[in-house]
Amino acid sequence: MYDLIMRSFFKLICFFFIPFVLISCGGGGGGGSASAPTIPLVSINFSVSDAEIDVDDSTTLSWSTSNASSCSASGSWSGSKALSGSESIQISSSGTKNFTLTCQNSEGTSSSRTVSVFAGYQVTDISISHPSGVSGIQMYVDINSNSLNDSGEPIFTSDSDGKIEIRHQDLDTSICYQKFPIISVDNETILYSPSTNFRGPDDGVNPLTTIFSDTNNRYATVIFDTSENDQSCTDVINLFFHNWVSSWIERIILRLETFYGYTYEDLMSSNAISSQKFGDLAKFQNSIESIENTLYNQLSEAASQTGLSYNLYSTSELDESTFSIFLNNSTYPNPSTDTSPVAISIDDVAVQAGLFVRLKAEDYFGSNTWDNFGIFEIDDLMISNNGEILLDEESCHINFSNLCKLESTLTNIISYGSVDLFDAYTKNTSRGLEAFSREDLIVQKDTGLCRVWEDRSISSKTPQQFVKIAYSEYRGEGTWDAEFIGCPTFDDNYSGLTITDLRDTGESYYTELWDNYGGSFNLPSAYVGDFDTDYPPPEQIETEIVSALAKFESFYNNTANRPELSSEPSPFNILLDLLLYAYDAYEEYESILYNLDFYTHSQDRNGRFKVMWVSFDTLTFTCSTPDLDITDLDVYSNFGLVLDCIDQFSPTYNFINEASVSNKSPYRGVVND
Repeated sequence: MYDLIMRSFFKLICFFFIPFVLISCGGGGGGGSASAPTIPLVSINFSVSDAEIDVDDSTTLSWSTSNASSCSASGSWSGSKALSGSESIQISSSGTKNFTLTCQNSEGTSSSRTVSVFAGYQVTDISISHPSGVSGIQMYVDINSNSLNDSGEPIFTSDSDGKIEIRHQDLDTSICYQKFPIISVDNETILYSPSTNFRGPDDGVNPLTTIFSDTNNRYATVIFDTSENDQSCTDVINLFFHNWVSSWIERIILRLETFYGYTYEDLMSSNAISSQKFGDLAKFQNSIESIENTLYNQLSEAASQTGLSYNLYSTSELDESTFSIFLNNSTYPNPSTDTSPVAISIDDVAVQAGLFVRLKAEDYFGSNTWDNFGIFEIDDLMISNNGEILLDEESCHINFSNLCKLESTLTNIISYGSVDLFDAYTKNTSRGLEAFSREDLIVQKDTGLCRVWEDRSISSKTPQQFVKIAYSEYRGEGTWDAEFIGCPTFDDNYSGLTITDLRDTGESYYTELWDNYGGSFNLPSAYVGDFDTDYPPPEQIETEIVSALAKFESFYNNTANRPELSSEPSPFNILLDLLLYAYDAYEEYESILYNLDFYTHSQDRNGRFKVMWVSFDTLTFTCSTPDLDITDLDVYSNFGLVLDCIDQFSPTYNFINEASVSNKSPYRGVVND
């Protein structure tokens, strides 16, 4: 039985294996044939020389194979290809291009490999230099210039060599990104690079270029919430910031070229200053960052105790006067502007720094109500390179003793800097952004003299213009109270109508029609400092205020189409309308006109500052421009000069006198020595 079973099993095995393996399944001396060789699969090595290139540039594809009999291309290339080789590919359109190489062996079995290349329009190529390292540093394009990585602002990461190639597949977006600064996300490696107006296509970023961050994050107390701007080049506020900041940086660079012989290209170099100086400068940048973190943490704790949900944001920077220390090659570590006393070391030198903090609580008084903003702007804060605040005294600027040092507490930060504090309640309505706001401003840091204004304003914007029109009430002056964190004042009743006008081209205008005696406008008061959850603002700005704002704006825009006035919005439409027509067309103004002063100032794209003031009490005017210096002349008998002054406010006016170039000291401000 056993033998029978085994013979049957053996025959069964032979029956099933015959189709696959040729063996002998019988007795006798029969022999089997040899097995057929297995054809190996194709192996492909496929690479690209540069996986990110500019549109219309070329990259090289390289490949080698084994066990292949033929190869062909597909995807973004085509045709038969050699079994090994390389090919230069020019890419003439943007986007990600996929290149596939498929090869077959002699039996027709195929294998494929794909490499991808991104072709885009260059924004900039960044090379980072920093004492703490260059690898893995994230940087973002700050489209609204608020030093905050808002939603929609792209982030890029450096490679091991500190390189970042920034491109975008859309040409318009690439041009947009070139307009704005690039800032590091990581607070431990603090880096900033201005727009490509200065950095060009090849961008060196280091602690020196980071000093230019002093120009960022301005006008926050006018706009309140820059994070809500459109993240695009078409937003008027973003365009204003680009042009206005560019103008400021141009003036700084002119100063550096004049006094230190440095161009911006020089500053971008990793060898612009010694590695020791780079390290010294980074210590100061980390120092103000440490003070900022203290302020942030203390305000965050205070905000949490209110029981409300606040979004808290902060940033810091060194003042532009810091260049006078680190570009000084003769008496370093002293500033070039202050060579006495001779500093013992860089650890014994103070620099000037600034801080910015914004708190936001949405729907502060309940659902669909006013948002609350608290904004701190702190400038002229003297610091050491070790996270300490210093007294702003001459003896504490260089070779300071321990008696000069202060803890970096909230009270000291606010007490020893120049503080501008805003408390605002805002709401978007059909009229624009309505706001109740209070400003507490320190005007003399050494004495603590401070002043308070409270405003009701409406802001709106077009593609070319951001306008904030307000009824402002001056609450008087007092002495800064560090514990109260504000300026206690006796309420004065001076008031005025104001317009802030920011243009996409970078020009700015501020205009006011101010009552220095009180009572002229006869409008209701609002004490913003008294608002709280038990005493909220009204649901909207009062009708009487809105009507006054509307009339003021109609003057500004020349709604009446006066032939002598500009058809464009202008401060001088207000002035000339009052001078030429007030007594006839606006009889209600006749009784109050003598109490009013007209004031306007403007800064053009080239940073030239112009001021005009007219007293309706004395009918005299003052004008200060680069070409005019007029004080208290009669308006009507010198009306030609009035018109000359107005002409020089034009952004296209060509001044005869060139702008003077002055140096800047960390301790004495602008100096001409």
